[in-house]
Amino acid sequence: QFFICHAAIILSLIFLKCACIGLCLDKCCPEGWTQSGSRFFIFFYNSKTWINTELSCIEIGGNLASIHSSDDSRFILGGHDGVQEGVWQWTDGSPFDFKSWGYGAPNNYTGENCLSVNWGANLWNDYRCYYRLPYMCSIRPVPRTRSGH
Repeated sequence: QFFICHAAIILSLIFLKCACIGLCLDKCCPEGWTQSGSRFFIFFYNSKTWINTELSCIEIGGNLASIHSSDDSRFILGGHDGVQEGVWQWTDGSPFDFKSWGYGAPNNYTGENCLSVNWGANLWNDYRCYYRLPYMCSIRPVPRTRSGH
């Protein structure tokens, strides 16, 4: 429960709610999502395994969140090294160009191939993919046309 409260506080403090109004000619935030930079994020409190969280994100048009700056690093992450041990990648195919590992991580302790945030230290850790955790999905915006569609 501490984790859930902490995540909700971080989201409300760091990111401004995206306001989608009818006059928006740019990129609008889908209802229930939060904008950060050029992407939109949504947090799910229900815990699932890593693969089931990725499948849930795909169902709504996104992927587990990928991280490319310290501003993004407060989310549950979609990184894994399941294809090749020690070669980390994001499920959305974007470059693994930012790292925020905690001390000694990743260490693959007993087959840890998925990536999570240690909220106490706000650093990354590798963990066993069958553990159930809350998660964050991200999507890239789709430009709206002048007609609003």
